[in-house]
Amino acid sequence: METNSGSVVHSGSGGVREMIAIALPMVVSNGCDTLMLFTDRLFLSRLGPEYMSAAMGGGMSAFMLLSFFIGLLAYSTAVTAKYFGAGRSELCPSVTYQALLIAVAAYPLMLLTIYPAHRIFAVSGIAHEQFVQQIPYFDILMYGAILGLLRSVFAGFFSGIGRTQVIMFSSFMALLVNAVTSYVLVFGKFGFPMLGISGAAYGTLVGSVVMNGIMAYAYMKYNRKSRVSLRKTCVFNKAIFKEITVFGFPAGIEMLLSMSAFTFMVFMFHARGLETASAVTTVFNWDHAAYVPLMGLEISVTSLFGRYLGAGRPDIAKKALKSGLKTGAFYSIGISVFFVFTPL
Repeated sequence: METNSGSVVHSGSGGVREMIAIALPMVVSNGCDTLMLFTDRLFLSRLGPEYMSAAMGGGMSAFMLLSFFIGLLAYSTAVTAKYFGAGRSELCPSVTYQALLIAVAAYPLMLLTIYPAHRIFAVSGIAHEQFVQQIPYFDILMYGAILGLLRSVFAGFFSGIGRTQVIMFSSFMALLVNAVTSYVLVFGKFGFPMLGISGAAYGTLVGSVVMNGIMAYAYMKYNRKSRVSLRKTCVFNKAIFKEITVFGFPAGIEMLLSMSAFTFMVFMFHARGLETASAVTTVFNWDHAAYVPLMGLEISVTSLFGRYLGAGRPDIAKKALKSGLKTGAFYSIGISVFFVFTPL
């Protein structure tokens, strides 16, 4: 259906059912990420508590350093959804290309943070046994940081057009590949050398390569079916680039600040010894699992809000926002009751 302005109003009402249809695959996708972390830390726990704590400290530090650009790139979801809802889907790949330019430019900056991070680890007060394991794990993840940035780029495209099933499938395949690769490399199975915590980091990167490969293939296939010329869209678009950076900047700052505070709190606990670090790592594993559905819901709200706003239907966009608030509140209350009355 088209409005007088030529925009396309997609079927749906911005209600909870439509939101869950987009959010559920993202919940599964984020759940796969959680299981990926869980399996890695499960394998490492067999080597010793310092390995598991080092994986958490190094992994959180790497994500924290990436968080600004991940938050900024996430805004490409809203921009893509806006053009998709306005019936200008030919501009959606251009949004992805601008996000790709940001990701490529951000990667060298990420590499420059590695040495300062080493210095922070050294003065943070964590046990020496954890420190010597945390450094290689962190370094490997940071050298592969471009994979996390590319994931945000492709995920922004598919969540923007509402095809979150692609993200879900790629995350599931990444989980399987990571589990197998980490098991083989951590323990040195099938003739491979025993790499310990470095093996877990390499397993994460291999899983990320698979995930990005699947999404890149799906992206190319979608554009071929839509008869979109990548040669025309793979050019710098000042207006779209500015839209992503200007409006994505506050989101990136917010994510960086929240992750910095959380990471600092974790290091405060880790500085109290290996036993405390191991306990805190276990607790925050459960905390992360509980938070996963809200991350999927956030992406769903962003996608629907941008889509209906682009379609010239701010009334439905507002309804989608309210649906997200209701669903998030209901889930938060439920999970809080679960944690209070069913302690493990």
